[in-house]
Amino acid sequence: MHVALSDVAHGRVIAAAAENGEITFWRVYSASSGGSSSVEQLGRSASGMSKIQSIAFAPASDVLTLAVAQDDGSVRFYEPRERLTATVWEEVDVYESARPGGKATSIAWRRSSEMTNPVNFPIIAVGTSWPEEARHSVSVLAYDAKYRRWNLVAEMSSGLATNVQNMSWSAMTTARGALNLAAASGSNCFVYEFTGVTTSGVEMAKEMGVLPHPCKINNCEWNASGSVVATAATDGKIRMWSANMKDGAWREQINA
Repeated sequence: MHVALSDVAHGRVIAAAAENGEITFWRVYSASSGGSSSVEQLGRSASGMSKIQSIAFAPASDVLTLAVAQDDGSVRFYEPRERLTATVWEEVDVYESARPGGKATSIAWRRSSEMTNPVNFPIIAVGTSWPEEARHSVSVLAYDAKYRRWNLVAEMSSGLATNVQNMSWSAMTTARGALNLAAASGSNCFVYEFTGVTTSGVEMAKEMGVLPHPCKINNCEWNASGSVVATAATDGKIRMWSANMKDGAWREQINA
């Protein structure tokens, strides 16, 4: 149901999540001269009885880590016990929302290219829905290495009418050192800004803009400089959005 590819620093490792909650890990070896590529199974792990909604490898770091968002509202983290060979995968951590009855629908790691002081710790965004309450949110989690736990540092829910199906962090921080996140929810893409991010909270979290579409959005992604958001929607169009220099309002610039 879901596939993730690891950062190049860890080689070509693939995680494949099945509908029954089982995750299989593989490594792809490049073809030698005149030969063909080969695939080796590295391990298999069961992620409980809850359906998996999204998986993603952490950006380049010392340890290869896979985050798994599930229907029980949790985000589970898996690492290989044998780090050199990336074999014998096991659950090493779990984050559970304090509000029961939720479903984690999507996850997005902050990119490693911007993990510099003072924000030099892992950050992950989690989309969560509570169907019975018709409530949806985007949560920002920061990892506190001292206490070895994930902390909820910000949560956005205003305007979200349906579950968040895809998210993307900008590769660049702003001039104020803020982190920007794009989140696709139904036919709207929300752009958020988080300033003063620490492992225990943020100074400010605000909505920078809403990018409306005539149909459901499948994907959203930033450009390399963090100035443009591209969206892919079910009408078959790719749209480019950027903020106006005068008033800061986000507007559609190109669609194809």
